[in-house]
Amino acid sequence: MENFDPTKGESFYIQLIFDEMEGNISQHETEQLIVWRKQDPANEKTYREMVENADNLELLKIYRQLDTEISITSLHQKLRAGQNIDKPENRKNLSLVYLRWVGAAAVLFLFIFSSIYIFQQQDRVVLSSTHTETARFTLPDGSKIVLNANSSIAYSKRSFHRSRAVKLLNGECFLAIVHNPNKPFSISYGNISVRDIGTSFNFGIDGEQLKVSVRSGIISIHENRSEISKAILKAGETATYQTKTGHMHRDSIRDLNYMAYVDHHLVFNNASLNEVAKSLELAYHRKIRILGSLTLKRHFTAEFKDRSLSDVLSVICVALNLEFLEKAGIIYLQEKRKQVRTNGS
Repeated sequence: MENFDPTKGESFYIQLIFDEMEGNISQHETEQLIVWRKQDPANEKTYREMVENADNLELLKIYRQLDTEISITSLHQKLRAGQNIDKPENRKNLSLVYLRWVGAAAVLFLFIFSSIYIFQQQDRVVLSSTHTETARFTLPDGSKIVLNANSSIAYSKRSFHRSRAVKLLNGECFLAIVHNPNKPFSISYGNISVRDIGTSFNFGIDGEQLKVSVRSGIISIHENRSEISKAILKAGETATYQTKTGHMHRDSIRDLNYMAYVDHHLVFNNASLNEVAKSLELAYHRKIRILGSLTLKRHFTAEFKDRSLSDVLSVICVALNLEFLEKAGIIYLQEKRKQVRTNGS
């Protein structure tokens, strides 16, 4: 496969991961790293664990001072200069010293990496929502965040005021950022980071699609922590990034209810009943099913602002001559049953 060198060991790619985290990685090396990650799910797991747990720059610098490959090469050269390695007994001695040094370096690396992990576990703040409800938080800089159901983010308690960096772990969130031109805010997932240029926007992952939609202001989208913007979006625009292929498509926001889970502001303009039900499911995190084929042909126009699901369903039912009932946690919409009249009534 292009850019993948099977002769390179895991340590080579771990080095590339650290290079990427420090911003000292070339385009060719970035491509090599991407291909390596796609080779094996275990590689991708290693990458994510290192990125999520290696924000401690002090420990990272310690690792940088222990360049094992350069040190091994230097040791090898010194031993070659001091011995005639063509002799079998000297080759044996050289191998023993070499192996002992590599073993010691490996143990030291594991110690440092485990130290990073333990430190990060204590330093890391994770904000999460439940599987059925949204959650609202205020970040240390005053920025507001609403997590959609079954979503979570993380940031470093120690370095947030300096970096204002947040990571999306899963799901979707809406952010209203306190703008600070001297300390730009960023949120990332995998290879993509979104940087605030004074804005509020929605950011979420769904399978292999990462979607960003801007409500106000401007954002810039960056790939692989590059300083070169991949795209700049303004209010009313959205972009979808394919995490596997790296392809990105931008468009104007067409789904008026993309952030209804945040404020329950819903707009329906001659929407089919299927479309209405889907929007309500996403906004209120309830399962809604439509019974009967005739109801699928009906369309609905209305606007709701911060209304309960029961209120919205009542209005829909009156407008479309329907009724709703709940059974086993599922809401069913169906044709309104006719009242049976008795004699004399």
